[in-house]
Amino acid sequence: MDEPLAYHLVVRAMEERGGTDARTRFALAIRHAVDGHLPHVRYREAGVARRRDGAGAGAIERSISEWMAIDLNPAVRAIGSLRRPSNAIWAYNAYNLHAHLGVRTSVEHADASPGAAPTTARRERRTAAEDPELCGVGTIAVLDRLLGRVAVNASRPDPSPLGILGVGRLLGVESSASFHVAEAIAEANAGGLAAVAVRLGASRRSLQRKLAEEGVSFEAIRGAARMVAATDALRSDAPLAEIAWRCGFSDLPHMARSFKASCGMNPGVLRAIFLGGVESEDLRAPEGFPR
Repeated sequence: MDEPLAYHLVVRAMEERGGTDARTRFALAIRHAVDGHLPHVRYREAGVARRRDGAGAGAIERSISEWMAIDLNPAVRAIGSLRRPSNAIWAYNAYNLHAHLGVRTSVEHADASPGAAPTTARRERRTAAEDPELCGVGTIAVLDRLLGRVAVNASRPDPSPLGILGVGRLLGVESSASFHVAEAIAEANAGGLAAVAVRLGASRRSLQRKLAEEGVSFEAIRGAARMVAATDALRSDAPLAEIAWRCGFSDLPHMARSFKASCGMNPGVLRAIFLGGVESEDLRAPEGFPR
C-alpha cells in the first residue's frame, strides 16, 4: 500500500522554526501546487517535536496563517473561493475523504446558515502511529482560516485567490529568476525552457542553475501555472476535456492524474466543490463517516 500522506501546509507550518526566506517560500508554494502532500511520518514527527519544544496552539495557528496566505494548491484555492461556510465544510470533508491521508478529519455543520460555527466530528487514524494533539490543531486551523476567507468572500464581487505572480509580489520576490520565469510562462506562446531563457536573456543552463539555487525547476513552475489555470477554469461549465487541452495537459487523463497528485481529488470533485457541494456517487462517504 502507498505511504500515507499529510497536507503540505500543515507539515510546513509545524516544521517552521522561523528563518524561511521569501524565495524559498515562493519555491515551496510553486512546488506544492503540483504535489500538495508530504509523507505522513513527517507530519507526525513534526507534531511530536513541536510538543517537545513546548509550542502551543497559538504558534501553530500563526504558522498556518502565514503559509496559507501563499498556498497555490487546488484544494485551498477551490475551498477558499467559496461564499458559504456549509459549502466549505462539505468541500473540506470531500478532500479528507479522497486524499490518501494518514489521518482523516471530518467535521459536521449542524447549522447551515452563514457564519455558523462547525463542530469537529472526529479524526480517524489510518495508521498505527500516534496522532499528536498539535497535528489536530494544525489541521483544524486550516479549516478555520478557510472559513475566515469564506466569510470575507460573501461581501466581495470576485473572491478569486492570488495566482503565482500575486503570491510572488506578496512575498516581494519580483527580482528572482523563478518570478521572471513565471511571468514569461504567463505570457501567450511563451514556449519551453529554451524559449523562455532567450526571452530573459540567459542561457538555458544558467537559467536552470538559477532556478535550482532558488529551490524550484522550470517544469515545476510550468506545472503550477497549469494547475492554477485549470483549477480556476473548473468554475466554468466548459467540458473537462476542453479545459485539459486549453490549460496545456496532453489529455483529460493527464489532467486527472495531475490533480490527484496535487490535491488528492479529481477534477470532477473540484468542480462539485465550486458548485457548492453537489453530491454524486463518487462523493458518498463510507458508512459512519460524516459528509
